Amino acid sequence: MSVVSFTFTFVTTFGGLAVLAGLFGFLSGGYVSQKSIIIVDILGRSKQSSAFGLVLLFQGLGVLIGPPLAGVLADVFGHYKDPFYWCGSVLLFGSFISLAGHCVKIFQKREEKEKNITKEIASSISL
Repeated sequence: MSVVSFTFTFVTTFGGLAVLAGLFGFLSGGYVSQKSIIIVDILGRSKQSSAFGLVLLFQGLGVLIGPPLAGVLADVFGHYKDPFYWCGSVLLFGSFISLAGHCVKIFQKREEKEKNITKEIASSISL
């Protein structure tokens, strides 16, 4: 989605804009459908409702603050390229945060697996 947001600034025709808007909508649909699955994967089912509520809170704040902030940036700089760059940067940063959370979860599972293997080896040796 962030790449599409960056690309909006280079489009000069209606057809190109329509294609990018369709692609942005398709990708955002994938994000929306995977949101709860990712929350459960990272935090577990016990924390799903509170985590989902916090996600929606911050999304709501972004929706509330984003368009006026984009308008201010457009007024200050005289064009709409900077708001699209800002939006793409925020989406890219969020993607990196999500990726980092996923990597931490993978490393935690790997460490837990190694501890279990070590315990099994130690218990088999002591027999």
